[in-house]
Amino acid sequence: WSGAMDTIADIQNANKEDEFMNFLEAVFCDEVPTDTEVNDFIWFERDYIYENIGLTRDGKLYDDEMIEALNESIKKLELEDNFEEFVNEERSWSKQLSVATLDQIFNFVYHYKNYEPKLATLAYAKVVIDEVQMYSPDLLGYLIYGLSEIQKFGGKFEIMTATLPPFLIDLLESNGLEFKQAPHPFLDPKVNHRHKVKVLHKQINSDDIINLDRHQKTLVVCNTVKSATELYSELKQKGVSDVHLIHSRFIRKDRNEREKEILEFGQKENHSSGIWIGTQVVEASLDIDFDMLITELSELCGLFQRMGRCYRKRNYEGKGPNVYVFDGGDKLTSGIHESKQEYDDKRYHSVVDYHLFEISKRALAQVDGYLTESDKLKLIDENYTTDKLLDENCQLIDKVNDCIDYLNDLTFLDNPKTKEEVVNTFRNINTIDIIPEQVFL
Repeated sequence: WSGAMDTIADIQNANKEDEFMNFLEAVFCDEVPTDTEVNDFIWFERDYIYENIGLTRDGKLYDDEMIEALNESIKKLELEDNFEEFVNEERSWSKQLSVATLDQIFNFVYHYKNYEPKLATLAYAKVVIDEVQMYSPDLLGYLIYGLSEIQKFGGKFEIMTATLPPFLIDLLESNGLEFKQAPHPFLDPKVNHRHKVKVLHKQINSDDIINLDRHQKTLVVCNTVKSATELYSELKQKGVSDVHLIHSRFIRKDRNEREKEILEFGQKENHSSGIWIGTQVVEASLDIDFDMLITELSELCGLFQRMGRCYRKRNYEGKGPNVYVFDGGDKLTSGIHESKQEYDDKRYHSVVDYHLFEISKRALAQVDGYLTESDKLKLIDENYTTDKLLDENCQLIDKVNDCIDYLNDLTFLDNPKTKEEVVNTFRNINTIDIIPEQVFL
């Protein structure tokens, strides 16, 4: 039957055979189907099958379809005679695919004057949210409130992340959002032992990095720029020559150069050796593959994102660990602060929620050896529940709900904020551009 054969060919081309077989087992779990029943299901329920195993209606991977659209935009930009016209089209959301940050899209939640065209555009769009676990409580509040408005007017959304905590699912459901989750995690059964983990109950330090380094490609990740630069300087002073540094505070030109260097260095085909020290910038934005990871503990989601930069798509067969996690011992790791004002007072700003850090530290205390992808998901599912966070007196959920309540109250204001006021409030970032005197002169 040609219809079923076409469906199976699409599935094979996308390497989705395992997901397809798991889905068939779930569909026919209560009976043994005949060949005809299986054929008819594969033929006539093609869209349903594709939707559940992560393919588009054309039988393509979503990534492939998005890459095609993005490449078309890039080609058009390269051939564009009038760059200003191209930028204006992007700002008016008239492109097939637009890549933007949260503050560029979701500032409509403040209902500033003339916000309606943006919401009207999103009402017939598909909004894809990447790495949602990295957002602060206020940004999560903006996101959830914004998605509820988009969905109310007919828009659709997709959240993509390898680490989706249960408390976030509860927040989405409690705010009326309707969504479907994949029946099974998208795991590759052929790559199931990438990371052998050793948790060290101490502060990260340059001496241990030197002792642990096996003269391979070593990635060191710190929670703060200060900690990263201090380690870099110490390693340089101790005679380690092949060490490099990347973080978010480099000027754009220097950061672009470093990103290009680490991307080239971090390719699986590159067999060079050396040490790269970075911060959270390596967690999600860089497609790199190192041989060893040495990292401070932030919290489980961040840790697993960092681990994704080591043995990215290959199994690890070595005797010793290839991931070392420094949990701070009886102290906190850099950037973690214990304070009731950690969300309200910039002096006590913590890079991640203190309670998430403590929960993660306890969850990892007994980890010693291989940590499979299923193990990682289990740790998140068991430790990042709403009940557990509330038992720990974690303010994160309350802060998200407070933000949503505040946005609901804004709808009753007679004098809404201007768009300029919203931009400053939404980003909550105060920056001053300066030129060092010796450079200027």
